[in-house]
This record gives sequence, structure tokens and C-alpha cells, in this order.
Amino acid sequence: MKDSHKTNRALSRQQKRAIPFFTVLALLTVVAFILPLRPSTSMAEKRTLTAFPEFSAESFWDGSYFDQIGIWFSDTFPGRESYIRVAQDLEAAQGLNRNVVVIKEDQNADNDRLDELLAEAEASPAVAQTPAPTPAASPEPEPALVPETAEEAAPQEESSPTPEPTPDAWEEVEHWDGLDAEDEMLREGTLIALGNMVFTAQGFSQDDTDSYAAICNEFCRELSEEGIRFFNLPVPTAVGVLVASDFLPQIKCADQSKMLRYLFSREDEAIYKVNVFNNLLAHKDEYIYYRGDHHWTALGAYYAYEVFCGEAGFTPVPLSEYEEVNMGLFQGTLYWRAGARDLWEDELIAYVPPGEVTMDIVTYPSLKDPVQDRSQKDPSSKYNVFIAGDNETTVLTNPALPEDSCCIIVKDSFGNPFTIYLAQHYRRVVILDYRHADRTILSYVKEYQPQDVILLNSIGLTQRPGSQSILTTFLKDPW
Repeated sequence: MKDSHKTNRALSRQQKRAIPFFTVLALLTVVAFILPLRPSTSMAEKRTLTAFPEFSAESFWDGSYFDQIGIWFSDTFPGRESYIRVAQDLEAAQGLNRNVVVIKEDQNADNDRLDELLAEAEASPAVAQTPAPTPAASPEPEPALVPETAEEAAPQEESSPTPEPTPDAWEEVEHWDGLDAEDEMLREGTLIALGNMVFTAQGFSQDDTDSYAAICNEFCRELSEEGIRFFNLPVPTAVGVLVASDFLPQIKCADQSKMLRYLFSREDEAIYKVNVFNNLLAHKDEYIYYRGDHHWTALGAYYAYEVFCGEAGFTPVPLSEYEEVNMGLFQGTLYWRAGARDLWEDELIAYVPPGEVTMDIVTYPSLKDPVQDRSQKDPSSKYNVFIAGDNETTVLTNPALPEDSCCIIVKDSFGNPFTIYLAQHYRRVVILDYRHADRTILSYVKEYQPQDVILLNSIGLTQRPGSQSILTTFLKDPW
């Protein structure tokens, strides 16, 4: 009897201790179902979150309606963004975070040898040369006109476009002006605030560059067997273009022009090498990079598109044929990481493509415009204006072009504004964010039958073993 009383008292104490836990759990359950509290976008993942599914009898009976509710519930849980950021901080502490560029000790050491490595590579008979491009079927618009646009500090009033030649992509540029020691500078970790810009520092690692080149070579070999052209387009980051070349060593940043040339020297001849550095440098006084975000602007992406067209055998569609739209205030990732300041605020300017270009995203079937109207959205989420952010598979369709004209672009988030320009040359532009893909590149090739595959990564990610590991998996898993 006494044992029974003792057991009951023990259970009673345990039940009392459990009351706070179940109370909090009940409150969280109630909060989770309050629709106004549920987010619609994720800045941490740069994408639009899953919308509540539309009801249909078919989806109800086959069970997919409830599956979509489950996805919506977990994808838009209140406070989810904070949980993701905590997880990213924990991953970063272990060197696992994909979104934070880390300058390693060997990057600064190898940077001292970059001139020597490049000289050796380009003097070797094995130096890769860009093959003469074989143009794909595409309408030939008028030659590109390069408009005068915003100065680096802020967008200026629109003026009449004036034609400018695209600089020789392979002409060596030894020195250029830009931000330097005369501008006020603050530095914390890999972040550099210089003048009215915030940059992420970028070093050079020979090992990582050689490894990335090897991945590109493997991509090319696999795709060449399918008769597909492979383009490699690494994107320079803002610090490599907007900071004076003589000042880069003082802030322990590499010469990205030489980094690109060294990378390309390690690649197979069959790869179409898209060196966009010189064209971006020629327009460095324009608004080609955001002041408070790590991405380039839609204008910077356009100048890269001009160079791609030269390699692919296309004529660029003039920017004047696009509709310029200003989405207003934009506060990017570096704006918040560096400490919010008005000096680092931006405007989000996008270019709506001519023609009847539509967009299809499997997980967001209601989103059809390649350029989303986010003028009234949170200023921190406005980069999602371009193809609704980072998603596994996005397809742009231009019905005015030949039925069999198709390309696949494998990209990080720098590719988002760039992809929109491709829809003027391919009926279907299949956009794959390899960081979210659950299939291999060859499985997508089998499904979409492209003529061209483009790999677009920021230079920061070309130097990241984590990014390379994901690309390797994306390439080599069986299909």
C-alpha cells in the first residue's frame, strides 16, 4: 500500500513538472496556426516560401493536398528564419556554412605566388584556348547598346544609351583605379567597409582553384559525350572590381583578374571560358554591384551577358529593349552583417525582358513573371525579385524561339538576374540551383535535351571545398 502511495506521489511530481512543457507546446501550436505570423519569404535562403495550397477535389482524394499543407506548415513556421540563422552560425563555427566566405590561411600565402603560378601556366604549351564557338539556332537582334546608368554611389537619372565596344576579355589589365586608402575603412573578420561600400574579402588558394578546374573538366567531358557545349562563367566579386588594384594586397585580397586567368589555364580546351572581368572593370563607375549586399546588380549581370554572347555566338539584345523597373529601397545581407547604416542602402533595379517570357517553378505554380513585383515587400527580401529567388528547378520559356532551343544554367544566387537575359536566345532556360538539387546534372540533361550547359558561380564559391563537394555530387551520382 505504501509503495502504491509513493508511486502516486512520484507520478504527481512528474506530472507537475511536465505542465510547463506542455503549456509551452500548446502555445507554440496555437501560434503556428496564426496565419499573419507566418513568413512568406526567407532571406537566409533567398527564396519565396511555400504558399498554402489551393484546394481541389483531385488533390484532396489523392492525398497530395495534405502533403502540401505539411510542406507549407514546416516551411513557413513562425520564427523559422531565426532558427535557420542559429543553425548557420553553428555550421560556420564548424566550417560548414555555404553562405559565408571564409579566408583560409593558405589563401593569403598562395596569393603571394599567384603571379608566378600564372606566368608558369600561361607559358606552358598546355594552356587552354577558347575554341571557336558554334552558334546555336537563335534570332539575331540588333547589336547591343550600352546605356549610361548609375554611378557607383547611387543610381542616377536615365540618359540616352550610347554604344560602347565590349573590351577584349583576354587582354591583361595590370592596374586600375578604385576605392583605396584615401577612403575611410573599417574591417571586421572577412567584412571590409570602404568608402560607401561593404565588401566580403576574397583571397586565393591554388589547391581550391585546381580542384574547381578539375570539376569543370569533368563536367565538360560528361557533357561533350552528349554533344553539349559547356560554358564556365565565374563571377568576380565587388572587392576585386571596385577596389584599386594597388590597394588589394593591403587588405589581403587577391587580384581576381589573375585568379580567373589561372583558373581558365587549368581547364580543358573544350570548355567555353567566359571571362567577364574586363567588361565589368570597364563599367566599374556604374551601378554594377550593390553597396550593402554581396551580389552584383542586374546591370552588372547584363555586362556579363554581353561577354557570354560573344563566346556563344549570339548578338546581345540591347538593354534599351528591356523595361527598367525600380523596386525601391534594398537592404542586403552585408548591410545587416556590417551594422545597418544609411550609407550602405541600395535601390533594387530590375529589367523586364521583351516578349512573352514566362516562368514555371514546380513548388510555386502561381508565380509566372521572371521579374517579380516586390516593390512593397520587406527591403531585405527584394533580391527575390529575380526569378523568385533560389529554387531547385526554374524554367523560363520564350515561345517566340525555336522549339528545340534549350540551355541549362547551373548557378548560385549570382545567376538569378543573369538568367533572365538568356531567354532572348533559348526557348527554354532551365535554371538549376545545385545547392538545392536532388538529382544529377545528367538526369536533367536527359529530361530537357539542352544544346548548352552554363556553370555560373561567384569566385567566392569557386574557392570553397564545401561548394565543390556539392558540385561533385551533383555531377557524379548515377542517373
